[in-house]
Amino acid sequence: MKLLFDVHGPADPDTSFGLLLEHVVVALHNAGHDVRVIPSIKAPGELQHALTRPQLSPIVRACIDPTSRRKARRVCVFPVGWHDEHVLVPGAYALVTLWETSWMPAPWVKAANEANMVVTFSKWGKRVMLDSHLKRPVKIMPLGVNPIYGLPTDLPPEKTFLTMGRCWSGNKRKGLDLVMAAFLAHASRIPDTKLIIKGAEGDSLGIPHPRVHIIKEQLPLKRMLQLYAGCLCYVSGVASEGWGWHPHEAMMCGRPVIGHTWGGMGEFFKGNRHGWEIGYQMEDAHDDFHDDGKWTRPSIDNMVAAMDEVATNPYEAMMRGLCAHQDVRHLTEKLMHENFVKLLV
Repeated sequence: MKLLFDVHGPADPDTSFGLLLEHVVVALHNAGHDVRVIPSIKAPGELQHALTRPQLSPIVRACIDPTSRRKARRVCVFPVGWHDEHVLVPGAYALVTLWETSWMPAPWVKAANEANMVVTFSKWGKRVMLDSHLKRPVKIMPLGVNPIYGLPTDLPPEKTFLTMGRCWSGNKRKGLDLVMAAFLAHASRIPDTKLIIKGAEGDSLGIPHPRVHIIKEQLPLKRMLQLYAGCLCYVSGVASEGWGWHPHEAMMCGRPVIGHTWGGMGEFFKGNRHGWEIGYQMEDAHDDFHDDGKWTRPSIDNMVAAMDEVATNPYEAMMRGLCAHQDVRHLTEKLMHENFVKLLV
């Protein structure tokens, strides 16, 4: 039976929730349902800006209808803590979201409790929501990545570490500063390695270093594939992840990960089987987006030791990367889309 869906959320393809909205819309559209997108508008011209982005899916572009007021099944795709909590509900059929600390903000919980159900992506995320007194049913479904992130079989010609994420004064969650500090300590005694940081325009990433290459522009899929294929290991210095798409993509490409298992990333990253697990200390979460609960501060010393081991034993890194690929290769976009349809229809 063909259903009507109105999907609310950010239509910006440069954000993780804009990408998540795209997956929800494409999944429902390809399953034969009538979908319209009601984008969140925070400033005049924002919608027009989003519509000009070449990364915007043609399906999402065709479904955008800011004036839709029809009687339809309402799905909201928003990050927890979004300042327009009132746009999520009342009466939403589903709220698709995730969180990154040990406790959800009370105003958000109150708003989410008006939805029929909440969809999130890890057992850890569900536990945090229930611990924060969310009363609605919470459904878990894993995220997936494009299987085109195939399996590079050869070691890259250079010993390159890769990390990704946004970094500015009010957003330290991705921990790029910690990865940079760890790499500089590692580079002081290992001469033939380098670090690539994939950030974005406006990021503040510290003092340049001759062995650190910073990329701020948007990259097409082909170039992203080259980044993963060209690295020996992905380094995650995050305080926490609700899932962790970039480490997931790296593992799909057969690359090991240096990181911890606290938070949603522990759903698919299994420590030393898939790379090098690092320790951490718990601390209060605080930045422009988070001011509730705790998250981690990963150990720089552990990161340095892991980088040293990767650089001196690249074949071990390759074997752990192969294990990582083997264990996550079923977590594809196709499976994710099928799960969205099962939960939302």
